[in-house]
Amino acid sequence: MFRLALFFGALLFWAPTLARAADDPEAVQFDQLQNGIIFLNGTVNGQPTAMVLDSGATMTSVDQSFANELGLKGSGRIKMNGDVGSTYGQIATGVCVKVGGLTLHNLKVAILDLSSVSQAIGRKVPMILGREAFKSAIVTMDFPHRRIAFQDRASFHPPLDVTPISLKEAGKLPVIPIEVGNTTINAELDLGDNSALLLATRVWKSRSDLANLPYTTGSITTSVSGDFSTRAVVLPTVTIAGKHFHDVPAFLSEDPRARLATGAHVGTQLLQPFVVVFDLAGGSLYLEGPSHGSMTVSQ
Repeated sequence: MFRLALFFGALLFWAPTLARAADDPEAVQFDQLQNGIIFLNGTVNGQPTAMVLDSGATMTSVDQSFANELGLKGSGRIKMNGDVGSTYGQIATGVCVKVGGLTLHNLKVAILDLSSVSQAIGRKVPMILGREAFKSAIVTMDFPHRRIAFQDRASFHPPLDVTPISLKEAGKLPVIPIEVGNTTINAELDLGDNSALLLATRVWKSRSDLANLPYTTGSITTSVSGDFSTRAVVLPTVTIAGKHFHDVPAFLSEDPRARLATGAHVGTQLLQPFVVVFDLAGGSLYLEGPSHGSMTVSQ
């Protein structure tokens, strides 16, 4: 769900106890590019490869050129919907993906031309690891240490002294409640979104406090669908799970074509200070980290 636009840096503090994924012997390092995109290393059918992790991708996708290297054959014709458009590909079955402690057997993947994604990111994208990873395991992302661990739910113990927040699905995307000002909004949680926050047209246009914010105009580039226009603003307050942020840079979509199953997208910039534990099957998300902070635009 890559939104490649201005990169916002978070200036926050965190406690030194955030080492859950960093201490896991099966945890793997991840790279987070300047544009926010997350890369990990794993294997596909035994072949080592880099891959993008995207919780907003409803199906794991393999680039056509990498599929050819693997001898992976697709069949049929599928339509994959993006934010403002669609692309087409084929389905391959019986694929095995391994990353750290996670093994996905007999996986069904989409074979797509990801060259436009690679070009937009500035780095080759052989595959995109999607929601299957989050449906199959407890996923702990230790952003301060850039480590990720996958754990079987049977051995999972929730973090102590951390209140779980609701993690649901809408349009096959993980959704959490957030507060913008004094209003609660359901927001899609998207690790392929490099911005802090994106609000749908129908949300901000109905609120004078948002519609009247000072703004600059621009556009966001999506992975498969082209561009859509936005307003870049700074939100006075945003709250997630009781954690308060002030002066949060955000985008207000001006394109009604932009598909948001809920009213908003939360991207990786709001997650930087936290160890984030995803229990998608159990319907809970945990944030270990500071209780408040501020964000500023990184020039």
